[in-house]
Amino acid sequence: MSLRPPAERGSAERRTLYPALFLALVLLFTPAAASETRSVETRVVSLSPALTEIIFHLGKGDALVGRTDVCDYPPAAAALPSVGGFGNPALEKIIRLRPTAVVANDLVNPAIAHALTRLGVAVYLLPARRLADYEKIVAQLGELLDARAAAAQELARVAAALQKFRRLPPLKKSALFVIWDAPLMVAGRGALADEILQLAGIENLAGDVREEYFKCSFDWVLRRQPDFIVWTPPTPLPREHFFWRELTAVQHGRVLGDINPDLISRLGPRIFAGIEALREEMGSGQ
Repeated sequence: MSLRPPAERGSAERRTLYPALFLALVLLFTPAAASETRSVETRVVSLSPALTEIIFHLGKGDALVGRTDVCDYPPAAAALPSVGGFGNPALEKIIRLRPTAVVANDLVNPAIAHALTRLGVAVYLLPARRLADYEKIVAQLGELLDARAAAAQELARVAAALQKFRRLPPLKKSALFVIWDAPLMVAGRGALADEILQLAGIENLAGDVREEYFKCSFDWVLRRQPDFIVWTPPTPLPREHFFWRELTAVQHGRVLGDINPDLISRLGPRIFAGIEALREEMGSGQ
């Protein structure tokens, strides 16, 4: 499998990056920088918490030199310098780390990829929207980081887990997977959350809506009455709100808000533990 950085993109946003490019040239052509570049084969900055997890899982955490503010697992990741937000880093901070490669799911400002490519830094955009993407990412990072054996082992684990879940009988229960609460945003057909619920043997209440994520009305949810609610927003479900009080799932305590949202929202090595946790919680007959 060959890896190719994305094609250079033209953008008016480049003009704002020129000071950073000047800084990069100063850093890259100092004696210290030249010496360090020769001594380190691969220096990676990860702009995605999922990619950071995968790199550590493949045994290549020592190749990482930078992360984002939300790359918080494993705990060793916190020791790395942060270059800014998820998909929205500060170019100057990346440059100071002198990476040979930058990996991301997406970038808010595509001009950053162009600027880094101009400086000789390979930029790899690795989408992470479906479970199939996870397998592609593992294979690609295995090649990039010379961790092919570890990648093959992980892909075998994924295949076994998928086979296991697909053989399990359905639980014949429905769930509303809440992404955000104000406005109310839920997972529909084709979303990663939709796939996760299906593998857990649970019907996605919004699985017939042909949008991966969409805003829905209170009336829509009240009419459908899910058996369970999977709650992933950062704040607790407001049980005192008149709308939530009307749902039988809330009345009977069938709100799953204690599962670590990273296990069921982040496409990383722990995703199958999240699926297992969902199935166990909903299969317990709460």
